Amino acid sequence: MFLKKIIFCLFVLFFSACFDDKKEDTQEKTSNNEIFTLKNNDDKFDLNLLNGEKFSINFTNEKIEFNTKKAVLFVFFTTWCEPCKAQFSILNNLSQKYKDKVKIIGILLEDKNKEELLNFIDKNNIIYEISSGENNYLLAKKLGNINAVPAMFLYNKNGKLFNEYLGIIPQEMLDIELQKVN
Repeated sequence: MFLKKIIFCLFVLFFSACFDDKKEDTQEKTSNNEIFTLKNNDDKFDLNLLNGEKFSINFTNEKIEFNTKKAVLFVFFTTWCEPCKAQFSILNNLSQKYKDKVKIIGILLEDKNKEELLNFIDKNNIIYEISSGENNYLLAKKLGNINAVPAMFLYNKNGKLFNEYLGIIPQEMLDIELQKVN
């Protein structure tokens, strides 16, 4: 009986995601805030990485062009999401293992000042790149109005969507996916 409870808890942990209960607030923000609208049909914008670099994204008909020759894993998260926090060590391990093949970028979907975010990153030992700012919401909208986290989108080095994920993904599964992406 005890073993069944443990297995059930692990199942719930691995297949859970955080949902935003404030849908009305989000919808208001989406409709009233300019950052969610692409200006002049320009599908090109930059993500602001905490290390000071810009990660350029250009949406074309069937793919995304970005300023790297690697596959890219966009990881949408919030600081209050427990499943997101559980995923950090997995993503750290994979970012080290595939550093020459895959660029992992954490996309924060909440407003935090730089000091708060740096403290959060330090406390959670996050070693991959983190993006913050208004364009994170624009990317979330372009990829499908993300309303639950963690959500991940894996693009190959040519900018074509390879796979997307919702909730905690076991390290073994992500490892296999990153081995296959080219």
